[in-house]
Amino acid sequence: MKHAILIMAHKNYSFLHHLIEYFERDCYVFVHIDKKSDITKEEIACLREMPQVTEVYQKYSVHWGGFSILKCELFLLKTAMKNCDSDYFHLISGQDYPIRPLNRFLEFFIDNKGKNFFQYIHLPNFKWEKNTYDRFSYFYLYDCFQKKNDKTIRMISRFIDFQKRMGFKRSIPNHFSHLFGGSQWFSITRDAVKIILEYTRKKPAFLRRLKYTFAPEECYISTVLKNLLPHETIVPNNLRYIRWKYENGNSPANLGKDHFLYLLESDAFFARKFESSFCEQLVELIDKYLHVEENECERTVDEKKEYNGFLGYDCNRPFIFEIQRWCYDYSIKTVLDIGCGAGYNVAKLRHANISASGVDTNRFTPLLSSLLLPVGDLPCSIADITKDFQVKEIYEMVICVNTISYLSVNQWDIAIENISKATKKIAIIGFPIYEITSGKEQIMISLFLKNKMVLEVLLSNSLRTLTRNEKNKKNYYVFRKENFNFDLIQV
Repeated sequence: MKHAILIMAHKNYSFLHHLIEYFERDCYVFVHIDKKSDITKEEIACLREMPQVTEVYQKYSVHWGGFSILKCELFLLKTAMKNCDSDYFHLISGQDYPIRPLNRFLEFFIDNKGKNFFQYIHLPNFKWEKNTYDRFSYFYLYDCFQKKNDKTIRMISRFIDFQKRMGFKRSIPNHFSHLFGGSQWFSITRDAVKIILEYTRKKPAFLRRLKYTFAPEECYISTVLKNLLPHETIVPNNLRYIRWKYENGNSPANLGKDHFLYLLESDAFFARKFESSFCEQLVELIDKYLHVEENECERTVDEKKEYNGFLGYDCNRPFIFEIQRWCYDYSIKTVLDIGCGAGYNVAKLRHANISASGVDTNRFTPLLSSLLLPVGDLPCSIADITKDFQVKEIYEMVICVNTISYLSVNQWDIAIENISKATKKIAIIGFPIYEITSGKEQIMISLFLKNKMVLEVLLSNSLRTLTRNEKNKKNYYVFRKENFNFDLIQV
């Protein structure tokens, strides 16, 4: 399966070059450089020499919010269709960056062949222009100004206010019964691109009508595809991570090192925005940890596996969100994660202002966890629950997911004794579904009972139900100390 990567860029040649290097196989790269860009002709020539680059264009002067963006997108789609046999077409900007290994990217679209990934919401919508059609109703003159700055935005806003005061209003486009909007970035099939280009060629009225509307690229592609594609081929997810908060001087956020945790837990393949003054350390982390396969991070030393990576560990958001809720509901102040891996659960709990610690046998755990925690926070540590296991304090909750399943049943006695000693209220044990048998389950329950901890069946089932959509399904077991009573606290 081949992929066409369509890149709309306007600055930062070195970052763009590094971005293109990622697509080293099974990809045709088509680049459009904004005519206003300070990228030099010599740099463009260097891009053209890259083996994965099919062509670099500089056809349009592209203006934020203007019709020129949509024209550039359609130009790239048309050009790529004509010059390559790709099965998928991915639109990204020169400030996007991949956040998973190329093999995973390629395999994902093989596994999801025929699916189209783009965002859409039905218009009008309360998230857009306060449930109005304002972006269609007035003339927005973004293409008339060379630069986007406070002055030009004020001038455009005044012109919109003038149109409203005069009672002027453009008619709502009626070329489709339903209008849709969404992020301009997409990953779509060759058939979807054919539909877009054929509709644009045969019925250009809708495209023409979008001239001088606000950000027409956010409406045209999603409206055409949502109305004309078979519904079962559409996935309302564009596989991009965008943080819609004002951080590092911009909204959406300019991503930096502090956002690495969010990229780790995301299901996306690309993230944005990457601004050179903020993203250098983050790009280094992505290159080192998120562009490599799991087996490249693993090695065996003295018959013991060591793992200097992140992608081999679960980032189980439904589970940890439920644990956070339980901490609030049951007044849990301290949590220990045994078998914490890279420290994801610990980081999420600390972000929720819950005192959390983590231990693991992996010698890289302190380093990995330090990359997810705020600077100065105490990292997770190294410990083995099958040996002499000492904790500095007795925790109110212990989480132990997957760890016991890696042990032989002969090691369970000491491991469960250590878990029970480490908590004064709750222990949560997680097993991959395929690894727990009724026999093993009974052994585990009896060992916890031996250590004065009893199984809470209803809460165990509740946790399993709430996390049933997680990728790596588990059976969860919630044990409590005999002297701790859930019934005294309202869930």
